[in-house]
Amino acid sequence: MTVEFIDATMEHCKIIAENMRECDKNEVWASSHQEPLTALVESLKLSTYAQTATLDGVPCAMYGVGAKNVLDDWGAPWMLATDDLRLWGKQFLMRSIRVIREMLQFHPILFNFVDARNAASIQWLIWLGFDVSPQPEPWGMDGLPFHTFRKTRRDYRA
Repeated sequence: MTVEFIDATMEHCKIIAENMRECDKNEVWASSHQEPLTALVESLKLSTYAQTATLDGVPCAMYGVGAKNVLDDWGAPWMLATDDLRLWGKQFLMRSIRVIREMLQFHPILFNFVDARNAASIQWLIWLGFDVSPQPEPWGMDGLPFHTFRKTRRDYRA
C-alpha cells in the first residue's frame, strides 16, 4: 500500500463523498444537515489549508483547517474520510501529528466540535493532545450532543 498526501481538489470531494464513513455522514448531518459532497466542498472552499490522503492513488480522506473569522487567530480543523482510512493505521497517526503542527502555523488556536457518538474520533483527538470537553452539549441542526475540542500553538507537545 502506498499512502500519499496531496493538495485537496474538488474531484477528491466527489470520490470521498461517494464512500464516506457512516460516522462522518452522521456527524455532518447532525451538525449542518449537509450531504457528504456538500460538506466536503464547503469545507474545502473555506479552508486555508487542505490536503487529501490517497491510498494506492485513491482518495480516502480529506482534512484541513478554515478560519472562523478573518479577525481571529483560531481555525476550525476538520477531517472526513472513507472506511479505507483504517487500512493505514500507524501512518495515519504519525501523519496526524505533522498535520496538526502545520495547521497551528496557519492558526495559533484550533477549535471545533466532534459528535459525541464518534468515539474513535474523540480518542484520536485526545491522543493528539487536544483538550476535549468532558461533557457534551447540544449543538448543530439537531441539537445532538457534541464535545468541543481545542489546541493552541502554545500547548503543542508533539
